[in-house]
Amino acid sequence: MLKKLAITLAFILLALNMFPTCLQAKGKEPSPLADSVVLMNANTGEILYSKNPDTAYPPASTTKVLTTLLTLENCKMTDQVTVGQQAAWAEGSSIYLQAGEKITVEDLLYGLNLQSGNDCAVALAEHIGGSVENFSKMMNNRAKELGCKQSNFVNPSGLYNPNHKASAKDLALIIKELIKHTEYFKIASTAKHIMKGTNKNPKERIIWNKNKLVLPASDSYYKYAKAGKTGYTRQSQYSYVAVAEKDNETLIAVLIHDSSGTFYRDAINLFNYGFTNFKTKTVFKGGQVLLQCPLRDDYTLPLVAGTGFNYTYNINLPPKCTYTLDYDEENLNSISIKKGDIVGKVNLIRNDEIIGSINLLSGADHEPVRNKGDVVTLDSKPLDYFLMVVPFLFFTYLTGLILFILVRFLKKRIM
Repeated sequence: MLKKLAITLAFILLALNMFPTCLQAKGKEPSPLADSVVLMNANTGEILYSKNPDTAYPPASTTKVLTTLLTLENCKMTDQVTVGQQAAWAEGSSIYLQAGEKITVEDLLYGLNLQSGNDCAVALAEHIGGSVENFSKMMNNRAKELGCKQSNFVNPSGLYNPNHKASAKDLALIIKELIKHTEYFKIASTAKHIMKGTNKNPKERIIWNKNKLVLPASDSYYKYAKAGKTGYTRQSQYSYVAVAEKDNETLIAVLIHDSSGTFYRDAINLFNYGFTNFKTKTVFKGGQVLLQCPLRDDYTLPLVAGTGFNYTYNINLPPKCTYTLDYDEENLNSISIKKGDIVGKVNLIRNDEIIGSINLLSGADHEPVRNKGDVVTLDSKPLDYFLMVVPFLFFTYLTGLILFILVRFLKKRIM
C-alpha cells in the first residue's frame, strides 16, 4: 500500500526549475524597452521577471554564448586551431585572422567574447564541427537538450539570417549552463587580453572587452557584474546577456531586440530588482535524511533526498508550501535494499498541484527477515537457498541409506 507522508513547511516554494511562472514582488517592477526580456535565478532557473520570454528574435552576437559553451564542452584551452579561408573572410566584427594561421582555442575564445570576432566563431565552428553547417546542427541539438524551445541557430556568430532566432528565455537557459564553466567568467570579465604573435602574424594583438558592465572605467559599470555579451546588427537591433552576483545570489539578465540601446541601464535595473526582492534557500541537500522509516524487523531505514534542491522566495510575501514523501512501505519490508536505491519520490506541492519531484533514496542497506513459513525460491539469495536445500537433501540421502542397509540386513536374516 502506497504511504504518503505530508509535511507542512514554513516557507513557499516560488522558484522551481519545473515551475517557470514569474514571481511577483512588491514595489515598482523594471520596465526594460527590449521586446523579449528575462531575469532568471541562475541557481534554480526560476524566472523573476519576464516580458515576452518565449518570443524569438534575431539575437545577433549574443549567439556567441552558445558557441562558447560548445567550445568549452568539446575543446581544451591549449588546443591548436588552423584558421580556414571561410573564417578569414567572415563578415562583420573581426580580430583579422588569416587563412592558415595557427591559434589556440583560448585566444579564439577571448577574441570571440571580448572583441565579438565573427572570424573566431567560424574558426571554432569548423574546428569542432568540421563545417559551419555541422556546427549549427550541434548548436540546435545542445539548445534542445537545455530545454530551449523557440530557438533556431544557423551560424555560430549571430550574423543576421531570417531563420536565425532565439528567445530571451532560451538564451537564459544557455548561459545558465555556460556559467558552470569557471573559464568563462575569467574570459568574460577580462578588460584586455594580449594575443602573442602567430605563424601568420608575428605582432601581438590586443583584444578589448566591449561589455561596459564589467569595466570599472565605464559609465555603465556595475560592480556585481561577472560576465556578459553584447550584440547588434541593423536588422537584429541590440541584444544583451549578462550575469551578476551579490551575496551568494547569481542572476541572469537577457534582453533581445532592443531598438533604444538602453540595454545596459535596463540590465542594471533588472539586477537591482532581483537582488532587492528575492533570496535563494536550500530545501534539501543531496543525501539529507528526510525520514527515518520504521520496518517490521525493528530496523529503521533512513530515506534521503536524491539530489539537492533550492528555491527562490519573495521576501515580501508570507511563505506557505507542502511536500509529500511517496513510498511503498510493504515493498520496503519485503525486498533487499542497497544504499542509494530509489525507493520513492519527494513530491513538491503548491496550490494543491504537484509542481516537481525529487528521487527518494535508501540511506542504507537492508535485508528483510524471513518468517519460518516463507517459501524459498530460486529468486532468493544463493546462500539462503544453499542453507535451506542442502540439509534437506542430506537428510533425504541419509534416510535412504539407512533404509537400504536395514532392508539388506533383514533379507539376510530371513534367508
